[in-house]
Amino acid sequence: MEQKPHIAILPSPGMGHLVPLVEFAKLLLLHHDFHITCIIPTIGSPSKAMKEVLQALPTSIEYVFLPPVNLEDLKGAKPGLQIILTMTRSLPSLRDVLTSLVATTRLVALVVDFFGTNALDVSKELKVSPYIFYPTNAMVL
Repeated sequence: MEQKPHIAILPSPGMGHLVPLVEFAKLLLLHHDFHITCIIPTIGSPSKAMKEVLQALPTSIEYVFLPPVNLEDLKGAKPGLQIILTMTRSLPSLRDVLTSLVATTRLVALVVDFFGTNALDVSKELKVSPYIFYPTNAMVL
């Protein structure tokens, strides 16, 4: 029997990035028969709120935390720079997770948010279709 298509989702650090992608993952489950893995880059330990959101996910959505990256060289840096460098410094760990998913599942797509575009090169390298999820809020309009 053929495996379900598998999608990897890579949110940037922070609840404001995690929640929209998790909601998108839930919609994919509702309308399609996918298996999904959320791959979460970290700076430190996940917050209680983040753990609660992830633990409440349907069983067809798994999650994995990437090892925390070291940002000690960025003391006082603006949050945007910290997020970008967290994503960049997480690429080797992301590559390992995606390589494992390619070997064990029918990984068909990697979905990233706008801070995760560096991961598109890893997706291309592994021949996994890349997508950028760009939710916006009413304030932008």
